Amino acid sequence: MKKALIAITGVVVLVAATLLAVPLLAPTDAVSGRIAAAVRSATGRELGITGGIAMRLLPTPRFTAAGITFGNAPWGAVPAMAQIKSIEVNLRLLALLGGRIEVASLVLIEPDIALEIGPDGRGNWMFTPPSRPAAPPGAPAATTASPTAISLADVRIEGGRGSLRDRRAGTEQHLDNISLQLALPALDQTATAAGTATWNGEETRITLSASAPGALLAGGEGAVDLRIEAAPLRLAFNGRLQGMPPKRTEGAIDIASPSLRRLASWTGGKFALPGSEPGALAIKGRLLAAGAEMQFSEASIALDAIRSTGNLTVNIAAARPRLTGSLVAGVLDLNPYLPDAKPAPPAKPATPQPAAPDEAGWSDAPIDLAALGIADVTLDLAAEQILYRKLRIERPRLALQLQEGKLHADLREIALYRGQGKAVLTLDSQTNPPALGLTLALAGTDIDGLLSAAIGFERLAGVGRFDLAITSRGASQRALIAALTGNGAIDLTDGRIRGVDLLSIARKAIPGGGGGTASNGTAFGSFTASFTIANGILDNEDLQLRSGPIPVVGAGHVDLPSRTIDYRLVAQIAGALKIPVNVTGHWDHITYQPDLPKTPLPTNLLRGLLPRP
Repeated sequence: MKKALIAITGVVVLVAATLLAVPLLAPTDAVSGRIAAAVRSATGRELGITGGIAMRLLPTPRFTAAGITFGNAPWGAVPAMAQIKSIEVNLRLLALLGGRIEVASLVLIEPDIALEIGPDGRGNWMFTPPSRPAAPPGAPAATTASPTAISLADVRIEGGRGSLRDRRAGTEQHLDNISLQLALPALDQTATAAGTATWNGEETRITLSASAPGALLAGGEGAVDLRIEAAPLRLAFNGRLQGMPPKRTEGAIDIASPSLRRLASWTGGKFALPGSEPGALAIKGRLLAAGAEMQFSEASIALDAIRSTGNLTVNIAAARPRLTGSLVAGVLDLNPYLPDAKPAPPAKPATPQPAAPDEAGWSDAPIDLAALGIADVTLDLAAEQILYRKLRIERPRLALQLQEGKLHADLREIALYRGQGKAVLTLDSQTNPPALGLTLALAGTDIDGLLSAAIGFERLAGVGRFDLAITSRGASQRALIAALTGNGAIDLTDGRIRGVDLLSIARKAIPGGGGGTASNGTAFGSFTASFTIANGILDNEDLQLRSGPIPVVGAGHVDLPSRTIDYRLVAQIAGALKIPVNVTGHWDHITYQPDLPKTPLPTNLLRGLLPRP
C-alpha cells in the first residue's frame, strides 16, 4: 500500500505539472492540442481532454479542464493509466508575470490512477519518450522549463481512487475514497501530504513528507517520513527512497497491530492457526528494500508474550515469499496457537453409559497445517525455552528449513528435563494425510517428566538415556498416534515403577510369605528395554529391571491409541523362584495380577527365598 500511495501521489504531481507547463495565455482552442503534444513529447503517452478547457487571467489566473485521460503502457490491462473527472487550478498572478508558476490551489475531482507492474518488473509509470530527430547544424538547442519553477501551495484530491496491479505476484490492491491534501513549495523542496483513504474496507489515515520530490520523480534519492494509521495497523517509516515508486528503500520502521490475524486478513494474506487468535504484533528495526528483497536488521519482534531479536531477509519475487535469517527469543509458548488438546465432549445420552477409556486422551480435531504453505523459510533460532502442550524444551538451538510446505527442524542442542540431547523433526503438509518424522537422542533425562508431558504416562520414573525414531501419517492427533511406526530404547537408573510393589505382590502370592507394609511403587537400581512400534502398538521383549535382590524381566505391548497395557513381568527370587505378574488395563487404571504355577514349591523353601520386609 505504501508503494501505491507514493506512486499515485507522484502521478498526480506529474500530470498537474505537465498541464501547468503550457502557456496559459494561448487561445483555448489551441491549448488542448499543445498540452497533448507536450505530454506525448515528455512521456510517449496520449493525453485526452474531452470535457473542454476554460481559462481566465484576471482577477486571478484560473485554469479548469474536465474529462482528462492519460494513456497507459502498451502492455497495460486498462487503456488509461489516469482518469480525472475535472481539475481546477488557481495561480498567483505576480509569480506568473515573473515567469514562475505558483499554484494557490489545485483541486482534482475523482481522479482514478491505475498503476501496474508487468511480468518483467517494469512499472507503467516508467515512460518512454519518443526519439527526436537530430537538430540541423546551427539550430538552437531545445530548452525546457526547470521543474523547480513549479510551486503547488495547496493541492487537494477529492473522491479519488487508486489501484496497484502486480502481474508477477498476481495481486491487486485498491485505494478508495481518497481525500488528500498536498503542499509542494517546489520540486526541490520538502513536499507534504496528508489525508485518508479506504483500503480493504478500513479507513486509513496517511501522512507523508518528502524532501526532494523532483529528484524522486526523476529516479534520484530523497528523505521520506511516512505514517499510516488504521484499525489493524500503525506504521511509521523514516528514511530515504530512490525513485518513485521506490527502487530502493532504507530507514527505520516501526509496525504495530492489535491482531496479527486481523492484519493478515486486511492485507489479503491467508493466516490461520487452530488455537486462539494471535494478539498484538510489534516490529521495530532497520529496513533495506531493493527490488523484491527486503532486509530487516536490528529487528525487535513481539507477538503476544513472545519476544525475539535478530536479522531477517524477505524475498517476494516468487508467489510464495522466502524468509531467511536468525533470531534469538525468550520463552516461545506455542500453546495459545494450538487446537484444544482434548476432543469436544459428546452429547449426553438419555441413558448414562460407562466411559470408554480407550477413546479418551487423544484429540480428533483436524490439525491445520495451512500456515506451512505461507512462505519458504530458512531460519536459525536460539530460545530460552519452547513450550508445546505440556512439553518443556530448555535452551533449544534450532535450524529450521521450510520448503513448499515441508518442514525440517534440526534441534541441534536441547536441554530436556534435566538431560541433554538433540532431535530432528520433519513434517510434510503436502501429503494426504500429512507425514511426520522424529528422531530423538537424550542422555541424563528425567524420564518421568518427559513421558508425562509427551503422552500423559506417569508410571515410570528414573534418570538415564532415551532414544527414539518414529514416523507417522495422520490429520489429527489420534490418527498420528494410531499410525506410529519406529523403534527406541531406554536405559534408566535409580528410578521407580509407580503404582505397584512387585516384592509385596510376590510375598502375598506365596503361602506364609505375607507381612510387612506394601509401598506404592517398586524402586529399582537399573531399568533397560528396547522396543518397536507398528501401527501405534509398542512391543518389547527384553525388559530388565533390578530391584534390590529381586531381578525382574518382562515382555508385552502397549496399545498407544487406546492407552492400554498388556504386559507380563517375571520376578526371579534367588534365581530359583519365578513369580509372573500380569500387568493389564488402561494406563490410568493398571491392574497387577500374580500368575503362580499350579505346583508350588514347599512353603518353608519359599519363606527362605523371600527377603524379609
